[in-house]
Amino acid sequence: MALKNYPKIIVIALVALFAWLSSTWLLTVDVTQQRNNSLSPSTIELLKRIEGPVVIKAFVTDTDSNKNTHNKLPASQVRKIIKRFINRFKQHKKDITLVLVDHKQDMQTATQYGVVTSRAMVIEYKGQSKVLKRLDQYSFIYTLLQLLKNKKTWIVFIEGHGERSPHQKGNTSLADLGHWLTLRNNTIQTLAIEKYPDVPKNTQVLVIASATKPYSLKALGAIIRYINHGGNLLWLHDPHNKSGLELLANKLGIQIQAGLLVNYNHKQQATLALILKQFPPNKLTYKLNGHMALFPQVSAISASPTSRFKIKTLLKSHPNSWNETNITHKTTKNTLRFDSASDDQKGPLSFGLSLTRTLASTSKQQRIIVIGDSDFLSNGFINRGANHSLAMNIFAWLGEHDELIDVDSPIKSDYLLHFSSWTALLLFILLGVILPITLIVIGVLYYRRRLRRV
Repeated sequence: MALKNYPKIIVIALVALFAWLSSTWLLTVDVTQQRNNSLSPSTIELLKRIEGPVVIKAFVTDTDSNKNTHNKLPASQVRKIIKRFINRFKQHKKDITLVLVDHKQDMQTATQYGVVTSRAMVIEYKGQSKVLKRLDQYSFIYTLLQLLKNKKTWIVFIEGHGERSPHQKGNTSLADLGHWLTLRNNTIQTLAIEKYPDVPKNTQVLVIASATKPYSLKALGAIIRYINHGGNLLWLHDPHNKSGLELLANKLGIQIQAGLLVNYNHKQQATLALILKQFPPNKLTYKLNGHMALFPQVSAISASPTSRFKIKTLLKSHPNSWNETNITHKTTKNTLRFDSASDDQKGPLSFGLSLTRTLASTSKQQRIIVIGDSDFLSNGFINRGANHSLAMNIFAWLGEHDELIDVDSPIKSDYLLHFSSWTALLLFILLGVILPITLIVIGVLYYRRRLRRV
């Protein structure tokens, strides 16, 4: 064999070697800021604590009768995505089994799990099964934990007093929140409390979402009885709300301050929108430090030292903030000023509190959260920054799913790349100068080499 053929043989051998390695070994690198494509340490720890095999059945059909099939990924690609996703969990729990099912070819299995459409997934554990409604780490672990506990969380939103609705669309409603909670196997209900004497007994979390009209004494009595019996509550209060819930505030040992929280933005301009990147030490927020949460308009909340609840600060304003008590329709950001001679209070001020107490009769821990803003959970804001993660942590804690607080839910901060001026200059020199010149030089040298051969 001629010596000049050796380089070709070496190249072919290297290509074959790399092809074999790529099919045998899988190397993945997660470069997202939030490690969205990696399992968190808390998820890995949870997988180790789950005893017994887990079966995932993925229903993917090659021929889909849906008219929008042309907008979907091919079935073969969907299977690859599912396998890659499940393999991340199998690396830490070997007895997870993935079964791919064509629901049109195996109608009996599809009917058994109530699957009527293609591209559905079911998790099966110890004779129980649940549909996985979203292909992400948080939803997978949440569904698995639901199977472990074998119960649903009933979340009830009070309505009838201008509260924000978990079903209505529009920027000011809570439909996106309701959607996210439903995806995590919660049951969402609304309650016209003026028509019923008591809150349903299966309610695990009661939500008062920014009432704008006064509650009757009958409705207040139902809420207070629910609190007295140890029910968990999320109370969202917006500035200027006139809901007549002072009796409830007194019962909890808190006071919602009149006025609005004002702070200075990065341009040293007074603004009513509060942006948090640092949170008080708390189980619900310790992983959110460094991530932006946005609260459009906020009421300060103070706690009474005589409260029968153990109260912790969940959310707190910046040191350069204050509670502005003299706001009228003529107030603008240019006229907002802290007035020490008035009732204005200098920050930092609490606007989110968590309340707990242990019930003597059942040894159960009662959990309540009061926040002086509901906009951050609305359709217009819940999908911004850390708002979604904060919302999921709040409902996980109130629903007594503490394991889910340790599971990282996605924080949307990977959409934009931010470079320093030096990094941007370096990238410009590398990609805009050196790389083009290198390609031109290689092209010229190759062209001259061909000319010599001619």
